[in-house]
Amino acid sequence: MEDVIKWAAYVATGVVGWFVKILWDAQKELREDMKRIEIALSDKYIKKEDFKDVISDLKEDFKEMTQPLFKKLDKIEEYLLHSKEKQ
Repeated sequence: MEDVIKWAAYVATGVVGWFVKILWDAQKELREDMKRIEIALSDKYIKKEDFKDVISDLKEDFKEMTQPLFKKLDKIEEYLLHSKEKQ
């Protein structure tokens, strides 16, 4: 009976060891994949700081472009208000 318990313990230890090895290898492979992804991301996508700079420049350009339009709209609105007051 003791031999059966010993062999069961050996088999259980072997199965647990095999399972731990599978987990260890999967974790190691996952780390390697993450490194590859990290390298790929740095090459393909813009950095957050650079994106903020570009957006800031675009906002400034947009303000400069729309400012003359808003001035003209203000003049039109002023003209319409004065023309209503005269009537």
